[in-house]
Amino acid sequence: MRHTDMRVVKLIEYAKRLNVGSIYRRLGYLLELFGIATETELQSLRNMLTDSYVPLDPSLPNEGSHFAKWRLRLNIPPEELLAARST
Repeated sequence: MRHTDMRVVKLIEYAKRLNVGSIYRRLGYLLELFGIATETELQSLRNMLTDSYVPLDPSLPNEGSHFAKWRLRLNIPPEELLAARST
């Protein structure tokens, strides 16, 4: 909703300060899905990933397809996330 004034570089810096792999995955996936970050910014997050997979939404059951690019378990369909943007 506020992607026009979001400072992606600063958001990525905060994620790196936290140094939590699930944050890199979820942030990278969402930035890519919504077309907010550049490929260079996304690659800086992908470089931080380990081989494990985590659910996109940790409060939902750990089911759904695996998304290797971000090493996420997509327990929320991308269409649902994109639809939420317009509500």
